[in-house]
Amino acid sequence: TKTITVDGNITWAQNQGINLAYEEAAPDLGAYEFDEGGVSEEEYLVEVFPNPCRVYRGENIITFSGDLSIGDNIKVYDMIGRIVLDSGNLLEATYQWGVSDIVSGMYFFVVKSSDGQRQASGKFVVIR
Repeated sequence: TKTITVDGNITWAQNQGINLAYEEAAPDLGAYEFDEGGVSEEEYLVEVFPNPCRVYRGENIITFSGDLSIGDNIKVYDMIGRIVLDSGNLLEATYQWGVSDIVSGMYFFVVKSSDGQRQASGKFVVIR
């Protein structure tokens, strides 16, 4: 049997499904989802730079920018759904996150507007 072990905690064997646990909102795994639950159809664009973030080149800060507003909230999830960043309510319309202690991998982010009417999500990569 071929197996893959992730983070020493999750083992996957060939022909076996994978369940990812997560807290609160599900991270964006690349599939388009539509929810009529009150989220505005207005575009809400959030940019992440640099992406990929190459820590080995001295890129130790990821900047979130775009349609952010004061009071918005950013949450970043790792591949198994753990929250690795909860920004709280933003104090500025951009947010910088120091990633020098973050392990290599793909991360997913969800940004919610302060009024709860807009949401953006995406993914980025950190390479050590």
